[in-house]
Amino acid sequence: MEIIEAKNNLRSVVKKQLDTISFHQSFESNSRLISQNIFSLLKSLYKSNLVCGVFSPMGYEPNWLLDVKAERMDFALPKMEDNGFMSFHPIHLDQLKKQSGFSFNSESQALVPDLLLVPGLSFTEKGERLGRGKGYYDRYLDKNKELKTIGVCFEAQLRESIPTNEHDKIMNFVVTEERILSI
Repeated sequence: MEIIEAKNNLRSVVKKQLDTISFHQSFESNSRLISQNIFSLLKSLYKSNLVCGVFSPMGYEPNWLLDVKAERMDFALPKMEDNGFMSFHPIHLDQLKKQSGFSFNSESQALVPDLLLVPGLSFTEKGERLGRGKGYYDRYLDKNKELKTIGVCFEAQLRESIPTNEHDKIMNFVVTEERILSI
């Protein structure tokens, strides 16, 4: 119970910090830099077509869509299932840019992406992630263990440490507006 309480306390601290932090002035420019870093990383990792599992930015999550380089890339967005799990479904770029909210309502066939962009309230340089507390991404990654993951956040959201449990998944990369961390 101590770790759950520590995570909830850290979530409150991070949310308050995001409400007051000065990077709001440069939210769009920092999001654009994150977008550029993401697509630079993807270009170096994948030489052929890939399906990238993505998220529709909510609240203070970086808008990674600002500088999308969609050549040789398809996108898939999560759909929340009734059983507490999520699945990913194909989405066109123009539709993706109009999407808002956490869950995508799609009747298309679910697929497993080649890699996953993962949002979070906070990350560490070791790839640890503090999510919103519902466990969707951890459960999905538990079922898809070989899936490459890229944590996406602003530099101000990096922490030295985050309380973790055995079910918390480590990211392969963390991308901010300033750097790309390979874990």
